[in-house]
Amino acid sequence: CFHFLCLVLLLLEKKMKCGLVAVVAAAAVLAVAALSVDAGFVDTHVAINLDCTRDSMADLTNIAKSNRRLTNLYAKLQDNFVVECGVSDMNFLNWFASNYNEVVVEMDSADAADTLKQCIRLVKFRAERCDVIHETNTYLSCDTPTTFNSVAFFNAKVHRANKLVDLSQRKLSVIGRGFQEEIAQKCGIDPCSLAMKALYDVCAFDNNSFEIRVKDTETLQALIACNENVRLYSKKILVTSIHDITGTPAANKCK
Repeated sequence: CFHFLCLVLLLLEKKMKCGLVAVVAAAAVLAVAALSVDAGFVDTHVAINLDCTRDSMADLTNIAKSNRRLTNLYAKLQDNFVVECGVSDMNFLNWFASNYNEVVVEMDSADAADTLKQCIRLVKFRAERCDVIHETNTYLSCDTPTTFNSVAFFNAKVHRANKLVDLSQRKLSVIGRGFQEEIAQKCGIDPCSLAMKALYDVCAFDNNSFEIRVKDTETLQALIACNENVRLYSKKILVTSIHDITGTPAANKCK
């Protein structure tokens, strides 16, 4: 009986060791998988805001991809970047328009993308009568259709030169995009849950307030709560308060 008991204990010990090895191996596989997923999120896109004075370039997303002016814009921007920024033509993989005043270039590496971003911040560029305003902090790929069911009303402290009702829709959209980045970074809210991509998404209610449509009530409440603790500022405009005006007459003013 003693020998039999020893044999059973030995087998149990081996089984436990095998189980421990299996657990360790599984953990290692999961760690490698996590690293692989993280590596997949390295973004090599650079989103570039433009101010185009030519009427035919007022909305880049409505221009055919094969349009000569659009292809010339990409080519001249790329030429300028190669000359000024220490990148080569081989670094540029793909160009496309992602917004009415924004183009995106896909680079071949994160290092090349970072180099281009830093350069755009330091050097002024112009091509096809379009001035490069800046590169955006995050390329917003909001391709999934979203229904915006709530309306956020922003009260703001506005610089006297920026009377909102006197601004063009193009300038309002640039302001909105700035707040979209601020909200994403400071509030942790998905930027695609805010309707700020199309030309008429930001609506000036009066000189010191504007409206933006939001995905749902939960997103809007998170935005209101964030603004109570965080300073939201863009283009010399400071948000002082945010309110939910969904379903009110004021919400219909900007439809």
